Amino acid sequence: NTESPLRLWLGKWDHTFVIVFLYPLFVVALSYDFISTDRENGTLALALAQGVSLGGLALIRFTIRALLLLTAGVVIPEIAVVIGCALIHFPIDPIRIILLVFFASAYIFFWLAAALVINIRGQSTTGNALLLTALWAVLTLLVPSGVGFAAQTFAPITSKIRINDTERAVRNHANEVTTQSYHQLVNAFDQYFPLPAGSDSNLKKERERKRFTDPFPRPQGNGVLEAFFAAYPSYGAELTHFQVWYAAQVGRDLFIEQKFSPTLTRLHREKERQAVLVSVLSYLSPSLQLKQVLEDIAGASSTRHQWFLGQFDRYVRNREAWFTRKIAARSDIRTSEFSKLPLFEYEEESIVEVIKQTIAPLLYIWVLCGVLFWWGFRLCHADFPRRAKAIAAK
Repeated sequence: NTESPLRLWLGKWDHTFVIVFLYPLFVVALSYDFISTDRENGTLALALAQGVSLGGLALIRFTIRALLLLTAGVVIPEIAVVIGCALIHFPIDPIRIILLVFFASAYIFFWLAAALVINIRGQSTTGNALLLTALWAVLTLLVPSGVGFAAQTFAPITSKIRINDTERAVRNHANEVTTQSYHQLVNAFDQYFPLPAGSDSNLKKERERKRFTDPFPRPQGNGVLEAFFAAYPSYGAELTHFQVWYAAQVGRDLFIEQKFSPTLTRLHREKERQAVLVSVLSYLSPSLQLKQVLEDIAGASSTRHQWFLGQFDRYVRNREAWFTRKIAARSDIRTSEFSKLPLFEYEEESIVEVIKQTIAPLLYIWVLCGVLFWWGFRLCHADFPRRAKAIAAK
């Protein structure tokens, strides 16, 4: 099983799904009727007759629901996360926890503000519930689906099948060239160190030893070997049998990289172009923005994956260069040198970069909240005299 043992132990709990999809439904369930029910059963008229403003009443009920949702949806879950990580000795980044709190709070306030506007506009309780549910479906389901469709249409990525076919063709060609290099190597070695006549085992052992000790002119005109010698010019014109064999092994990977590099470069450009388009279109929905940001906070984004791949690629190249230098010098690898072997040590991406990636979406969601709040309370003050007269007339 390739999944993390920690994930298998904790179970398949998806916090992103809960925040993005379920939190709005909790807000809708608590907030769709915090003004309309009073209007329909007549208690709003009594409250307004006592001099309570519509905006003040809405603000009080809004605050109560906000405190309840923030406590149940943000404070308690984050405390549970911190305690759970402490119990299993799992390291946590407090900055990421704070970012998660800010975004979850902003998302809850956005849906509360939307519920406030819809309630103040004077729809029935059933109408409010339908409008809020329709808004949830549009922002969490339809818009993300539309953004995905637009990304595939206007910034398509080469299909994985085509990429795999190209890679398979390159690898097959590299294997053929590598096989040719082995034949050239065997022929060259036999030419300079022919098989001894007779069945003298000592002579045969001496000939086998020469594979590692006695150099001869290296084979020419082979693409795999030329790729290696171009990358490592420190190798001379005369090499041992083992050195040429190692050059063919490493050169095969270099040959594949050279031939497959244009395809990978094109694929990376296509992914970058699609990522830019999705990043722009994601501003159509705070739900889509939040989903992308939660991936950045959790360290599951494509940006962090590329950061990891870059470090791993440098490690592989350093390790390969270390062995290549030893083989070029025909130097033995002693146990005392094991500590000098390149080791892979992952360096976590800077938290400053995470903040830079998340600051724009955070401001965007809070600005939406501010606009909806302003609109809702403006409706309260603008409609209060008219509503008071209408209620008094009843």
